Amino acid sequence: MRWRRSVTLLLTGQALSLIGSSIVQYAIT
Repeated sequence: MRWRRSVTLLLTGQALSLIGSSIVQYAIT
């Protein structure tokens, strides 16, 4: 199941970018 790894990486990347953007917003405000 090679596609499951790419899907997991995609979801992890989206979660990390979401967390990163929220951290940036907290840092700005």
